[in-house]
Amino acid sequence: MSPISNMNNTVDNSKSLAIDTIRLLSKGAFKISDILTYPIHQIIDHPGRKIQKSKSIKGVRLNNEDIYSPFRNINSIEKLSNLLFPDSPTLDKVWDRIVQLYGNNPCFGTREIIKIYDNHKEDGKVFQKVKLGKYKWVTFNKVNDMVINLSKSIKFLNIPKKSNVIIFADTRAEWQITALACYKSGYTVVTIYPTLGKEAVKDAIIESDAPIIFTTSSHFDIIYDISNDIPNIKHIIYFEDRFYPTYKDPTKGEKLIYLKNKFVTCEYFDDFIYKREDYNDTIECTSTDDDVCLIMYTSGSVGKPKGVLLTHKNVIAAVVGMSNVVKATKKDTYIGYLPLAHILEICAEFIALSQGAKVGYSSAQTLIDTAAKIYPGTKGDTRELKPTILAAVPAVMDRIYKAVLDKVSNSGKISKEIFNICYERRLKRFEKGYSSLLIDRIIFKKIKNLLGGKVRLLISGGAPLSPTSQRFMNICFGCPVSQGYGLTETCGAAAITEGTDLSTGYVGAPLICNEIYLKECENTDYKPSNVPPQGEILIHGDNVCKGYYKNPKKTEEEFIIINGKRYFCTGDIGEIREDGSLKIIDRKKDLVKLSHGEYVSLGKVEANLITNKFVDTICVYANPNSSYVVALVVPNKNATIKLGNELSCKTDDWEELCKNKTLIDAFTNELMTFGKNKLEKFEIPKKIFLCHEPWTSANGLMTEALKLKRNVIEKRFKKEIDSMYA
Repeated sequence: MSPISNMNNTVDNSKSLAIDTIRLLSKGAFKISDILTYPIHQIIDHPGRKIQKSKSIKGVRLNNEDIYSPFRNINSIEKLSNLLFPDSPTLDKVWDRIVQLYGNNPCFGTREIIKIYDNHKEDGKVFQKVKLGKYKWVTFNKVNDMVINLSKSIKFLNIPKKSNVIIFADTRAEWQITALACYKSGYTVVTIYPTLGKEAVKDAIIESDAPIIFTTSSHFDIIYDISNDIPNIKHIIYFEDRFYPTYKDPTKGEKLIYLKNKFVTCEYFDDFIYKREDYNDTIECTSTDDDVCLIMYTSGSVGKPKGVLLTHKNVIAAVVGMSNVVKATKKDTYIGYLPLAHILEICAEFIALSQGAKVGYSSAQTLIDTAAKIYPGTKGDTRELKPTILAAVPAVMDRIYKAVLDKVSNSGKISKEIFNICYERRLKRFEKGYSSLLIDRIIFKKIKNLLGGKVRLLISGGAPLSPTSQRFMNICFGCPVSQGYGLTETCGAAAITEGTDLSTGYVGAPLICNEIYLKECENTDYKPSNVPPQGEILIHGDNVCKGYYKNPKKTEEEFIIINGKRYFCTGDIGEIREDGSLKIIDRKKDLVKLSHGEYVSLGKVEANLITNKFVDTICVYANPNSSYVVALVVPNKNATIKLGNELSCKTDDWEELCKNKTLIDAFTNELMTFGKNKLEKFEIPKKIFLCHEPWTSANGLMTEALKLKRNVIEKRFKKEIDSMYA
């Protein structure tokens, strides 16, 4: 069924007749097409093989006689894989091998800036629009020269080996070049999210004991304010803010002068990198595979972020595991825009680079034509780059789904019906293993062009992707969606669906680098003896981290030994279906027992309701002493204003509209109706509160991966939650 086919629409008789005629004609045309093209599709599509491949066994228990035996990928039953290239046990050696294989091929691409337009508002704020040109590429060999030169410059600062080096910057080529130089020089990269608040940045810098920080000129304000509180920092190397260079901001220039006087070194990256180009001393890395190469902080969705100790072995094993599923070639282009401070982006870029694919850099502000900084008439980065592989967190895919849905639902009745007919046709064909080339080219081409028109694989990670959004991306973008599962502690890797898997809601078989063990959950019905087997997901393999930075107590709590193997306890609850694929069905911390004894999974309820067109973000709350659940909702502005107009809510003020009782009642009824087919009655929120301000990582309510910071949200909105239970 099309996602908009169940909308209630009033149509006049003439349009109703036209729609009936279109349906009748299309039904006949499709029938004739099926008959005429049947032999061709059997040869081109091999639908039978596709279905067989989709349902094939992907993972098995190591010992089928033992219900507590762990599960492995069908291709790693005898031995788990952990090396990308022979004799390359560390990331610097892996990089050397990549350069050897693909040296003259394009490696990193950055878009040229033609002009920056400043729009000054009355309140003093400046909003920018940028006119962008083509992507400019540097080869693997050129990047390697930069890595070597940067390594020399860092070495000349006499920073001891195995020291921590902080990168506090947005995703860009210089970020990755700096990290590669650190691996080559035997340093440990400490990542700090660019949107963290001042106090969190200060705490991370102090905890790291790092003597040097690589940052962006846009962060001068923060570094300036905390400069007296970070005595460990001696050297600052800065990248220029691409869209707001220092020369345009006198205050930024003043702070730069202060920082130059305050610290031993405060130097522009482009100058620093070539400072010791003629330095003859060779850079010899003495790192081993068990040395820590990254200290990466968790998203902090359930508390204070923890520094995860990732070794060379961990990262390489994770890339090996995911590369077995995410196949790339030197003809592929990956678009890098997710935070490199997040393990998903680190691994995704290494997967691409290790197979010779090039990486073009972007940002959320310039990603698509309608992005915040794109000047009218300028192509967004996806349309200019035309990537073939794109990674996204579920929240981004949910937004794409709703944006397309909104555009279609606001089109004419006949256009909407044509979309419905073609969507339903494409869906039926897809699930039977057939392609729909004509419909793809005529109907879905415009939608595909949103991401450049060349995407052949979408990778989803960071949180569960709703089956509705996954199937929508399959149909409208005409490509597989490989949904992955992993945590920072497992280098973002544990399982991932193969592109040939036509199902939704699953995250694939265990990767070839790790095994999965299901542990019985106390006080619940989740047991490995169930059919299908269920339990808390435990992960063992070389991708599992060393532990937590300066936190031995937490390390001891989260890692356990079973039959001589070290496992990480994820806190997620999963089940394994017959083909060996994993499904995430719950999270221990999200399970709440209501007063009448029923368990509610907050994450499950949120995952179902987030696909509603009126919902942008939702956080469900359950009081154990009550019989019902409530929800805090950030409503979709366009859909909610339209609903307010239909209900004759007499206000043009967004905040006032979110408080309007008539609108809140209608909104609540909409969610109740929407949830009926997917949720139990006791799982559907009985009361809601509409939040007029969006939740972002900048205001501390979401992580960088756009996951809810549940504890922070519940604390921030305690008064509103209490009122819903009053």
